Amino acid sequence: MTIPQTATGAIETIKNLLPNEIVVAGCMAQDNIKALYKEEEAYTITFAKERRLEFALGRHCARRALAALGQAAVPIPIGDNRAPVWPKGFVGSITHTEGCSLAAVTSTFFYKSIGIDVEYLDAVDKNGYRIVLTEQEYAYVDNVYTPFFYGTLIFSIKECIYKCCNPIMKEFIDFQDVEVKVDWVHNKFQATIINTSLPTIYGCETFMGRFSIDTQFVYTTLLLSRECQIER
Repeated sequence: MTIPQTATGAIETIKNLLPNEIVVAGCMAQDNIKALYKEEEAYTITFAKERRLEFALGRHCARRALAALGQAAVPIPIGDNRAPVWPKGFVGSITHTEGCSLAAVTSTFFYKSIGIDVEYLDAVDKNGYRIVLTEQEYAYVDNVYTPFFYGTLIFSIKECIYKCCNPIMKEFIDFQDVEVKVDWVHNKFQATIINTSLPTIYGCETFMGRFSIDTQFVYTTLLLSRECQIER
Protein backbone atom coordinates (compact mmCIF):
# COMPACT_ATOMS: atom_id res chain seq x y z
CA MET A 1 0.00 0.00 0.00
CA THR A 2 1.43 3.35 -1.08
CA ILE A 3 0.15 6.42 0.75
CA PRO A 4 -0.40 9.32 -1.70
CA GLN A 5 1.61 12.50 -1.18
CA THR A 6 -1.27 14.91 -1.88
CA ALA A 7 -5.05 14.80 -1.61
CA THR A 8 -5.56 16.41 -5.03
CA GLY A 9 -6.49 13.23 -6.88
CA ALA A 10 -8.97 12.10 -4.24
CA ILE A 11 -10.56 15.57 -4.07
CA GLU A 12 -11.09 15.66 -7.83
CA THR A 13 -12.53 12.16 -7.93
CA ILE A 14 -15.07 12.90 -5.19
CA LYS A 15 -15.92 16.24 -6.83
CA ASN A 16 -16.66 14.45 -10.09
CA LEU A 17 -19.16 12.22 -8.28
CA LEU A 18 -21.03 15.15 -6.72
CA PRO A 19 -23.02 18.12 -8.06
CA ASN A 20 -21.44 21.58 -8.14
CA GLU A 21 -23.33 22.87 -5.11
CA ILE A 22 -21.28 20.57 -2.87
CA VAL A 23 -17.81 21.78 -1.86
CA VAL A 24 -15.04 19.23 -1.29
CA ALA A 25 -11.82 19.87 0.63
CA GLY A 26 -8.98 17.52 1.47
CA CYS A 27 -5.68 17.39 3.32
CA MET A 28 -2.84 15.05 4.16
CA ALA A 29 -1.18 14.11 7.44
CA GLN A 30 1.89 16.15 6.53
CA ASP A 31 -0.11 19.32 5.83
CA ASN A 32 0.10 22.29 8.18
CA ILE A 33 -3.31 22.20 9.86
CA LYS A 34 -4.78 24.45 12.53
CA ALA A 35 -5.32 23.27 16.09
CA LEU A 36 -8.65 21.92 17.25
CA TYR A 37 -11.08 24.10 19.17
CA LYS A 38 -11.38 23.41 22.90
CA GLU A 39 -14.88 22.05 22.35
CA GLU A 40 -13.42 19.50 19.92
CA GLU A 41 -10.36 18.72 22.05
CA ALA A 42 -12.65 17.44 24.79
CA TYR A 43 -13.74 14.56 22.55
CA THR A 44 -10.20 13.43 21.78
CA ILE A 45 -8.90 12.85 25.31
CA THR A 46 -9.17 9.07 25.01
CA PHE A 47 -8.10 8.92 21.35
CA ALA A 48 -4.86 7.28 20.29
CA LYS A 49 -2.35 9.60 18.60
CA GLU A 50 -3.25 8.39 15.10
CA ARG A 51 -6.98 8.74 15.71
CA ARG A 52 -6.52 12.24 17.12
CA LEU A 53 -4.58 13.30 14.02
CA GLU A 54 -7.26 11.80 11.80
CA PHE A 55 -9.94 13.70 13.71
CA ALA A 56 -8.01 16.98 13.45
CA LEU A 57 -7.46 16.50 9.71
CA GLY A 58 -11.15 15.87 9.15
CA ARG A 59 -12.18 18.98 11.08
CA HIS A 60 -9.60 21.06 9.22
CA CYS A 61 -11.00 19.88 5.86
CA ALA A 62 -14.55 20.53 7.01
CA ARG A 63 -13.75 24.13 8.01
CA ARG A 64 -12.05 24.72 4.66
CA ALA A 65 -15.15 23.47 2.83
CA LEU A 66 -17.43 25.59 5.03
CA ALA A 67 -15.24 28.66 4.42
CA ALA A 68 -15.72 28.22 0.68
CA LEU A 69 -19.46 28.47 1.33
CA GLY A 70 -19.06 31.65 3.38
CA GLN A 71 -19.22 30.11 6.85
CA ALA A 72 -16.78 31.49 9.44
CA ALA A 73 -14.61 28.95 11.27
CA VAL A 74 -16.49 27.31 14.13
CA PRO A 75 -16.11 24.16 16.24
CA ILE A 76 -17.58 21.00 14.73
CA PRO A 77 -18.34 18.80 17.74
CA ILE A 78 -19.43 15.17 17.85
CA GLY A 79 -23.14 14.52 18.31
CA ASP A 80 -24.84 11.85 20.40
CA ASN A 81 -24.76 9.52 17.40
CA ARG A 82 -21.01 10.15 16.85
CA ALA A 83 -21.67 12.14 13.68
CA PRO A 84 -20.28 15.67 13.15
CA VAL A 85 -22.59 18.48 14.30
CA TRP A 86 -22.58 20.94 11.41
CA PRO A 87 -23.30 24.67 11.71
CA LYS A 88 -26.94 25.59 11.21
CA GLY A 89 -27.85 25.64 7.53
CA PHE A 90 -25.19 23.12 6.45
CA VAL A 91 -24.80 19.37 6.08
CA GLY A 92 -21.67 17.44 5.33
CA SER A 93 -19.67 14.27 5.54
CA ILE A 94 -16.07 13.47 6.49
CA THR A 95 -14.01 10.48 5.44
CA HIS A 96 -10.56 9.30 6.47
CA THR A 97 -8.21 6.80 5.01
CA GLU A 98 -4.61 6.33 6.03
CA GLY A 99 -2.76 9.62 5.55
CA CYS A 100 -5.66 11.43 3.83
CA SER A 101 -8.89 13.13 4.93
CA LEU A 102 -11.73 14.60 2.88
CA ALA A 103 -14.84 16.61 3.71
CA ALA A 104 -17.85 17.43 1.56
CA VAL A 105 -20.24 20.19 2.65
CA THR A 106 -23.32 21.88 1.22
CA SER A 107 -26.30 23.99 2.21
CA THR A 108 -29.47 22.42 3.63
CA PHE A 109 -31.22 24.36 0.86
CA PHE A 110 -30.02 21.65 -1.52
CA TYR A 111 -29.87 18.41 0.52
CA LYS A 112 -31.04 16.93 3.79
CA SER A 113 -27.89 14.84 4.20
CA ILE A 114 -24.82 13.67 2.28
CA GLY A 115 -22.33 10.85 2.67
CA ILE A 116 -18.88 10.22 1.23
CA ASP A 117 -16.39 7.43 1.84
CA VAL A 118 -12.93 6.50 0.56
CA GLU A 119 -11.21 3.16 1.15
CA TYR A 120 -8.07 1.46 -0.09
CA LEU A 121 -8.98 -1.20 -2.66
CA ASP A 122 -7.82 -4.05 -0.43
CA ALA A 123 -9.40 -2.73 2.79
CA VAL A 124 -11.73 -5.74 3.01
CA ASP A 125 -10.53 -9.25 2.17
CA LYS A 126 -12.60 -12.43 1.95
CA ASN A 127 -12.29 -13.01 5.70
CA GLY A 128 -14.51 -9.99 6.20
CA TYR A 129 -17.11 -10.84 3.58
CA ARG A 130 -19.51 -12.64 5.93
CA ILE A 131 -19.58 -9.59 8.20
CA VAL A 132 -20.13 -7.03 5.44
CA LEU A 133 -22.17 -8.89 2.82
CA THR A 134 -25.76 -10.10 2.96
CA GLU A 135 -26.56 -13.52 1.49
CA GLN A 136 -27.75 -11.86 -1.73
CA GLU A 137 -24.53 -9.85 -2.03
CA TYR A 138 -22.38 -12.86 -1.18
CA ALA A 139 -23.85 -14.77 -4.12
CA TYR A 140 -21.71 -12.64 -6.47
CA VAL A 141 -18.39 -13.38 -4.74
CA ASP A 142 -17.43 -16.39 -6.88
CA ASN A 143 -18.61 -14.88 -10.15
CA VAL A 144 -15.70 -14.78 -12.59
CA TYR A 145 -16.52 -11.15 -13.42
CA THR A 146 -16.56 -9.95 -9.80
CA PRO A 147 -13.45 -7.82 -9.11
CA PHE A 148 -11.17 -8.44 -6.14
CA PHE A 149 -12.29 -5.18 -4.52
CA TYR A 150 -15.98 -6.19 -4.46
CA GLY A 151 -16.03 -6.56 -0.67
CA THR A 152 -14.37 -3.19 -0.21
CA LEU A 153 -16.85 -1.52 -2.54
CA ILE A 154 -19.86 -2.92 -0.65
CA PHE A 155 -18.23 -1.97 2.65
CA SER A 156 -17.63 1.58 1.42
CA ILE A 157 -21.18 1.92 0.10
CA LYS A 158 -22.59 0.84 3.46
CA GLU A 159 -20.27 3.22 5.31
CA CYS A 160 -21.46 5.98 2.99
CA ILE A 161 -25.10 5.09 3.68
CA TYR A 162 -24.45 5.09 7.42
CA LYS A 163 -22.84 8.54 7.30
CA CYS A 164 -25.71 9.89 5.22
CA CYS A 165 -28.65 8.30 7.08
CA ASN A 166 -27.57 7.96 10.69
CA PRO A 167 -27.62 11.73 11.43
CA ILE A 168 -31.30 11.92 10.49
CA MET A 169 -32.45 8.43 11.54
CA LYS A 170 -30.63 8.56 14.89
CA GLU A 171 -30.28 4.78 14.69
CA PHE A 172 -27.35 2.39 14.29
CA ILE A 173 -27.32 0.83 10.82
CA ASP A 174 -25.52 -2.51 10.66
CA PHE A 175 -23.91 -3.98 7.54
CA GLN A 176 -26.64 -6.64 7.41
CA ASP A 177 -29.38 -3.98 7.56
CA VAL A 178 -28.62 -2.78 4.04
CA GLU A 179 -28.59 -4.62 0.71
CA VAL A 180 -26.72 -3.28 -2.30
CA LYS A 181 -26.93 -3.83 -6.05
CA VAL A 182 -24.02 -2.55 -8.13
CA ASP A 183 -24.37 -1.11 -11.64
CA TRP A 184 -20.83 -1.73 -12.94
CA VAL A 185 -21.56 -0.19 -16.34
CA HIS A 186 -22.58 3.23 -15.02
CA ASN A 187 -20.62 3.21 -11.74
CA LYS A 188 -23.77 3.56 -9.70
CA PHE A 189 -25.34 1.61 -6.86
CA GLN A 190 -28.82 0.98 -5.56
CA ALA A 191 -29.31 0.18 -1.88
CA THR A 192 -32.27 -0.67 0.31
CA ILE A 193 -32.61 -0.87 4.09
CA ILE A 194 -33.94 -4.39 4.61
CA ASN A 195 -34.22 -4.21 8.40
CA THR A 196 -37.90 -3.28 8.79
CA SER A 197 -37.41 -2.28 12.44
CA LEU A 198 -35.46 0.81 11.35
CA PRO A 199 -37.27 4.08 10.59
CA THR A 200 -38.42 4.60 7.03
CA ILE A 201 -37.06 7.53 5.06
CA TYR A 202 -40.03 8.51 2.90
CA GLY A 203 -38.99 9.83 -0.49
CA CYS A 204 -35.75 7.82 -0.29
CA GLU A 205 -36.90 4.22 0.24
CA THR A 206 -34.26 3.14 -2.27
CA PHE A 207 -30.90 4.92 -2.23
CA MET A 208 -29.17 5.70 -5.51
CA GLY A 209 -25.50 6.58 -5.21
CA ARG A 210 -22.35 6.80 -7.27
CA PHE A 211 -18.90 5.28 -7.02
CA SER A 212 -15.49 5.46 -8.67
CA ILE A 213 -12.39 3.28 -8.65
CA ASP A 214 -8.76 4.17 -9.34
CA THR A 215 -5.49 2.29 -8.86
CA GLN A 216 -5.57 2.81 -5.08
CA PHE A 217 -9.01 3.71 -3.82
CA VAL A 218 -12.73 3.04 -3.86
CA TYR A 219 -14.83 6.24 -3.66
CA THR A 220 -18.54 6.29 -2.83
CA THR A 221 -21.10 9.10 -2.51
CA LEU A 222 -24.77 9.36 -1.57
CA LEU A 223 -27.19 12.30 -1.37
CA LEU A 224 -30.57 12.59 0.35
CA SER A 225 -32.86 15.22 -1.11
CA ARG A 226 -34.31 17.80 1.25
CA GLU A 227 -37.81 16.40 0.57
CA CYS A 228 -36.98 13.12 2.37
CA GLN A 229 -38.86 12.63 5.65
CA ILE A 230 -38.38 10.21 8.54
CA GLU A 231 -41.29 8.04 9.69
CA ARG A 232 -40.74 6.28 13.03
